[in-house]
Amino acid sequence: MPAKPLTPEQKNASKRLRHAFDDYKRRSVDKISQESLADELGIGQSAVSQYLLGKIPLNKDAAVKFAGKFECRVSDFSFELQREIDELAKFASWSPQDENMLDLLDCYRLLEEKYREMLLNIAKDLVSNTHDENVDKSRKKSVEA
Repeated sequence: MPAKPLTPEQKNASKRLRHAFDDYKRRSVDKISQESLADELGIGQSAVSQYLLGKIPLNKDAAVKFAGKFECRVSDFSFELQREIDELAKFASWSPQDENMLDLLDCYRLLEEKYREMLLNIAKDLVSNTHDENVDKSRKKSVEA
């Protein structure tokens, strides 16, 4: 039976995975081949080639391995798989309170590093200010009592 054709998202994920691999090769001191990558990931060279060429769709396990090796996020090459992983994470050790948390994470991942730092600093300031306001309210209540 012939393989099911890849969806447009899966084809795009394959292209973005190739770009992530190319970026990794440029950053790497050692010469990296598909064969050496396959050995390090614990999968066959043929599978690596097929993922990179868009012959077979990425799955969550392979995507996590590639992201770990390339020092990037799965969302850098597959939003669909990242959403599936995030959905699974809800039932693991980290459990977001609502969909807003996942949306915020998606936005954060799309930002350039300098904007990520700015957003993080804004969030920390908001938390600090909220904490200070709550402490002030508590002190005022205890004085009034």
